[in-house]
Formats: sequence, structure tokens, C-alpha cells
Amino acid sequence: MSSSLRSHFMSLGVLGFALGFAGCLLVGPDATSTDGPCIWGDNNYSVDGTCYCEPGFRWCSNDPTLLDCCPETMSDSTESQGTQDDASGESAPSSGASGDGDTDASTSAEASTAGDGDGDGDGDGDGSTSGTSGGPPGADCAAAQASPSTIAGTLDLQYCDLSGLDMEGVGIQFSNLTGADLSDSNLTQVDLEGGTLDSSILDGALATGTNFISATFINASIEGVKFGGADFSDADLTGATGTPMTVVDAIWDNTICPDGSNSNDIGGKCDKTWQ
Repeated sequence: MSSSLRSHFMSLGVLGFALGFAGCLLVGPDATSTDGPCIWGDNNYSVDGTCYCEPGFRWCSNDPTLLDCCPETMSDSTESQGTQDDASGESAPSSGASGDGDTDASTSAEASTAGDGDGDGDGDGDGSTSGTSGGPPGADCAAAQASPSTIAGTLDLQYCDLSGLDMEGVGIQFSNLTGADLSDSNLTQVDLEGGTLDSSILDGALATGTNFISATFINASIEGVKFGGADFSDADLTGATGTPMTVVDAIWDNTICPDGSNSNDIGGKCDKTWQ
């Protein structure tokens, strides 16, 4: 064979190899027959010189020079998990976790004590549920709650929840009830002379004939209170809010009314100064 003819056949061989290699880099539709595996790579086959992945497999890489095919289930699962994590900003909960931020495996609603500081849920951080939200309850609060009709003397009842309790006739002169909740309580004929009830809540309370001489009610809430016959001589109601249900026969003498006026200067009463 002449050298020119040999050179011609060699050129044809190189050209065929190049065309076959280029075909393996193309991704085409599924084929129904195979010519055999591609020139390299795993889980692939060649049809008419074009390289495809075996059924159930996909290209492991977008690099066209790599002809390895990986199982579709593994790749899809990895991509799906990645998409889920990216979208939610958090990973799937581990075994035993409910996905609600704890590890108790329960998805039921749970009471929040955020900002409470002690976990009892009343917002005061003192570990006791007997106080109002304004602060820790006074030292005598628990005793007053346990036996409201027998308390006596000068007591520390600040921020104490005394709502709805019957304290009729008790003598608690000069006691501190700052921020206390006395709503709907029975204060009939209670002696609260010199008491401090600033920022307290008396809404709906019954205070008939109660002694409030020299007591202070600064910024207290007095909506719907029955003050019939109560004595407010020298008392200070500056900033008190709400309208009492009744003040019939109440005593106003040198009383500072809710609007800051003195009862002695406005006809001897505070019943026109509710706010």
C-alpha cells in the first residue's frame, strides 16, 4: 500500500474517532436501541454515536466532558432537600422534634411566659401569681387573699390582686394599695383613712360608707364604683379616670378632684370633674 493511500485511511480513522467523541458529548432524547457503552463514563450507552444516560440515571455534572451518570433518585432527593431548606430558612426537624421550636414532640399550643422572668405567666417575674402586672405583690398580699374579711392594720398590699373579694368593715388605715386590683370587690364601710391607692383599679367596686379620709387615688381607675356615703375629706383624686356609678351623700371637703380642682372651690363636690 502506497504511503499516500495509508495516509488517506489514517485521516479517515482520526475523523471517525473525533465524530464519535463529539457525539458522546450530546444529550438527546431517549433511544430504543443501543450500540454499546460510551467511550468512557458509568451508567451510559451510545446510540448512533450519541451518548445517553441509562434509564433512571442523569448526568452527574453539567461539565460536557464528564460522561458519568448518577441515579436520579439520589440527585432529586438532594436537590429537593436543598430547596426546602433554602425556602424555609431552617432544616427539617430531627427525630423526636415537633418543629415548633422545642424537643417535646408535641405540636399543641403552649402558653407563653415570654418577658415574665419567672415562668409563672403573670408578667411580674416574682414567681407568684398573686400580683398584678404592675409589679411584685406586697408582703401582706397572700394573707389578704386567703382571709380578706379578717385583715387589719397598716398593710403592704401594693400590686395585689384583690378583685372580687369581700373586705367589708375591715380596718386597714394607711395601707399601701398602689397598683392593687380592687375591681368588683366589697369595700363597704372599710376604714382606708390615709391609704395609698395610686394607680389602683376599683372598677365596679362597692364602697358604700367607706372612709377615704386623706387617701390618695392618683391616676386610679374608678369606673362604675358605688361611692354612696363615702368620705373623701382631704383625699386626692388627681388624674383618676372613669365615672363612678353613684356618689350620693359622699362627703367632699378640701378634696382634690380628678381634674385637679379643689372641691371647696367648685361647689363642694367633685361630681362634675370625672374624666
